[in-house]
Amino acid sequence: MKTFLRRVALLLLAAWPCTLSYGQQIHVIDTRVTLLGDGSAAVVQVWDVDVESGTEWYIPFFPLRDGMELTDFGVSEAGTPFASEGTSWRTRRSIEEKAGRCGILDKGSDGFELCWGIGYLGPHRWEVSYTLKGLVKSLQDYDAFNHQFVNDEQPTEPEQVTLTIENGTGGPVWTYDNTRIWGFGFDGTIDLVDGRIVARSEGRFPSNASMIVMARFEKGLFQPVISLDKPFSSMEKKAKKGSSYKRFDPVLLLFALGFILFFGGLLVGGIWVLVARLCGFVWKKSFFGKRKITEWFRDAPFGGDIFSSYYVLDKGRRFSGNSPQTNIVGAFFLKWILDGKVRVQTDERNKKKTSLVMGEVLPEFDTDEEAALFRMALEAAGENRILEPSEFENWSKKHYAQMANWPGKVSSRGLANLIGKKLAKGLKGMTADGQREAVHVVEFKNFLSDFTLVDQREAAEVGLWKEYLVYAQLYGIADKVMAQLKKLFPVQFDAYARQAGMDPYVLNTTVRRMNTMSRTSFQNASASQAAAQAAQAARAAGGRGGRTSFGGGGGFSGGGHGGGSR
Repeated sequence: MKTFLRRVALLLLAAWPCTLSYGQQIHVIDTRVTLLGDGSAAVVQVWDVDVESGTEWYIPFFPLRDGMELTDFGVSEAGTPFASEGTSWRTRRSIEEKAGRCGILDKGSDGFELCWGIGYLGPHRWEVSYTLKGLVKSLQDYDAFNHQFVNDEQPTEPEQVTLTIENGTGGPVWTYDNTRIWGFGFDGTIDLVDGRIVARSEGRFPSNASMIVMARFEKGLFQPVISLDKPFSSMEKKAKKGSSYKRFDPVLLLFALGFILFFGGLLVGGIWVLVARLCGFVWKKSFFGKRKITEWFRDAPFGGDIFSSYYVLDKGRRFSGNSPQTNIVGAFFLKWILDGKVRVQTDERNKKKTSLVMGEVLPEFDTDEEAALFRMALEAAGENRILEPSEFENWSKKHYAQMANWPGKVSSRGLANLIGKKLAKGLKGMTADGQREAVHVVEFKNFLSDFTLVDQREAAEVGLWKEYLVYAQLYGIADKVMAQLKKLFPVQFDAYARQAGMDPYVLNTTVRRMNTMSRTSFQNASASQAAAQAAQAARAAGGRGGRTSFGGGGGFSGGGHGGGSR
């Protein structure tokens, strides 16, 4: 009775495919491989898919080389195995004729295809199994393989692709002392996890991606049945051609990287700043509506929204001096000090030495980004909650990811604020109204830079000085603006400093310290991040896991192009 009902259901689905609507999707391709002592591999591949058309699913393979052989092909669904037709698969059949059946389509010199019947349109979770004889080969110096486990040109982008290779030899555990691994053809990671090789794609798997893994084993871990009279270096050279894996000395790389970043940055940056200014390409027209901005604006732009101002200044500039990334940390610290959220403490024996007392209670902030920076400062300050000179700068070296990525979060917040007010068009620049507002960011900078030319009655409004100093720090000119305020309005400056809990000398020292701390902390974090990425690249290139290479993988065995439903 069950067989009869199943056949009726298949006939109905085949006759009226339009009654159900399924978008073609591949949710997961999960491949589990067990390597045996003779170098053969037992492969189980799970396909979690939604099928919208066709009568069968297939996986193309190129002709296997060097004595490799695929055997024991089988398919099951929900624990029920499909009937095998061996190498006698016939494609030109109806959906009901192929239901619950699988087989191999021999294509001669073009290879072969693993095929099975779809049975019905809609969601499926198939378990495909086969054995690859001779996957691991004995080379002159190592045992190794370079194999494509997942084809490119899938019918739709898989949401997730994973691969796990188990040690089924019964011998020693795989470690980086006896095993090296590389991943090609996809963006993701590959690592040794508890003695297993684990590869994972990152995000969706584009149509031009494939999953290729190369592994190298010390002699004695396998007794391969296939031997090739060549060194591993020949396989490695072919696989790494066109990849991001390079042979290099990590120490020399780090030295070269530091040299290029410092001296190359100074040279190229200086040339571009000069060219940009001479050619009038200082500011992006898509942000400001013009490239040259010489006018003044006397109020904080965007109503004092420092996030929006930072985004516009960062994304709308063209090599225009100080990067706001090196200034934004100091802008928030100075804001906290002038708001009374942080207290400045001076050394009685040395007034040049100031510390920041972070307080006993975490202040309330309007945004997660500002609260995150304050928590970073608290962590750097330690148990006494007093941030002493160089503590935050040194903390940034060790916690480079948090520090180096934080300005990007400020930028994202600023963009979100602008989009919410319909002043920005996503990442494509500003709206017409947004450009009229954005230009004030530069005009306010011009106003603060030309302070000595300003009508003293306007600049003497002490209630505006906090915004002047905070924005001046964002622009990288806080010390200059402070010096002008002190020179033009000595009485008001003295009163303002004491109102902020400092004498004029300490305020002067504090503003200068915030500028130095901001610049140094970000530079330390960026340098540490670059060094960590270089070290990670060195480990990955040496086969010790980490990031994969989208390019490369040449000379792989197995697999082919495309597949899916037809």
